[in-house]
Amino acid sequence: MIDDHKKEYTSNIPIMKRQLIRISALAALLAAGCQQEELPGGNGYSSEAIVFTSPYTTTKSPNMRYGSFEKGDKVGVLGYGPAWNGGNNYEESDWNTKKMFATPDVFYNQLLEYAGDGLWNYNWTGTGNQGGLQPWADNENMKYAFFAYYPYAEVTPSDNKTNKGEIEGGKGTITLSNQQQTGDPIITYTLPFSAGGKETTDRDWKDVPDLMLSYVIDHTKNNGPVSLNFRHLFCAFEFEVNNYNETPVTISSLSFNGEHFYRSVSLAGQNQDYEIGTDYYSGQFNIVTANDQVQCDAAKKDANGNVTPTTKKIIVTNTNDPVDVLLIPDANGKITQQGKITVRISINNANAKTQDLDSGISFQPGMRSIFSINIVGNDFIVQMRSDGAWEDGGDSDVNFD
Repeated sequence: MIDDHKKEYTSNIPIMKRQLIRISALAALLAAGCQQEELPGGNGYSSEAIVFTSPYTTTKSPNMRYGSFEKGDKVGVLGYGPAWNGGNNYEESDWNTKKMFATPDVFYNQLLEYAGDGLWNYNWTGTGNQGGLQPWADNENMKYAFFAYYPYAEVTPSDNKTNKGEIEGGKGTITLSNQQQTGDPIITYTLPFSAGGKETTDRDWKDVPDLMLSYVIDHTKNNGPVSLNFRHLFCAFEFEVNNYNETPVTISSLSFNGEHFYRSVSLAGQNQDYEIGTDYYSGQFNIVTANDQVQCDAAKKDANGNVTPTTKKIIVTNTNDPVDVLLIPDANGKITQQGKITVRISINNANAKTQDLDSGISFQPGMRSIFSINIVGNDFIVQMRSDGAWEDGGDSDVNFD
C-alpha cells in the first residue's frame, strides 16, 4: 500500500499547455535529419512530462540480435521516485540510499512502444496525466530510477508474488518482483523450452529472444528525457564453414547439442545480483537442415601449393542475418551445469560425425563467439573464437553502457 505521505503526481499546468506537451515532444524528435547524436536533451524538451528515448540509427534488423529497435517493439519499465521511512522523506536522495524505502509507484511494468527515430510512446492513465504522459513530480529535485527490460510481457500484479507474464510469440516468460517490494527490482526470464529433455531433443534457436536490460538512476526533471541504453544479457553463438578441400562441399546438416543448459536467470536492479535458476534443459539446435543445405566452394591453391580455404557464413536465407544461438551464461561464464557440448555435422550427405567441445570454455554476457567448422577431406575440426561484444565491429546499432 502506498504511504499516505507520498505525494500525488499532479500539476497546475493550464489544460491547453498540457495538450501541447506531447505534440511538442513528437515534433522535436521527428524533425527531419535528426541523428543519434542530435537527440534532444535538457529541460527544454518535454519539460513537464516523463519521456523516454533511445539512441538510434536508420539501419533496422529483426529480433534485436543485430540492429536497433523497429517500430512497434515493446519494452516494460518500472519507475521509482518517492521514498519515505516513517516521517523522513528520502525522495531527493540518490538511489542506493533510498531504494530500501522505495517501491515502483511511478511505473509498474509500464508498456513502452517504439515509435521510431529514438522515441518511445506510452499511455499513462493516472491522475494528472498529460495527454497520456506522466508529469514530473512537483518537487523538481526528486531523483527517479527507471529499470527497463526487453522483450515486454504483460504482467498482472498479484498478492501472491506470481507476477508472471508470457512474451508474445511463445518466447518465454518474464516474472517481476512484487509491486509492494522495496529496493532493486528483480526481473526473471525463463526460456520457452520445457525442462529436462535429451541432447537430441529439438529446440528452435529462433524461440529465444534477445534479452536486454537498461537502467537509469538519480534522474531529475532537469535532466530532461530518460535515455534508455540497453545491453545484451545472453551470449551469442554464430557459425561458419571453412572448406580446405579443392572440391566443393555440401553441409547437409549441422547442429549444436548440449546437456543441462541453463533455463532461467534473475537479475536485480543494476545487475549487481545475477542468479541462475536451478532448472535446466537439454537439446539440439539445428543450424543447417536438409531443407536449407549450405554449399561451400572449393579452396584455392596458389602456384606454390598454398591452400586458402573458402569461408561460408551460416545465415538465415530470407534475411541474410547470421544464425544466432543465444544461451544463458552463469556468473563464471559457463553455459551448462556440468553437461557436454557437441557439434554434429553431415558433409555431402554422409553419416553425421560429432566433435565434443570443452565444457570448461567460458562465455560472457553480451559477447559473440564464432564457431568455425574446418572441413579437411571428409573430416572436420571445430575452432571457436570470440568476436567481441555485439556492439563492436558494426554488427549492433544498440547503444550500451
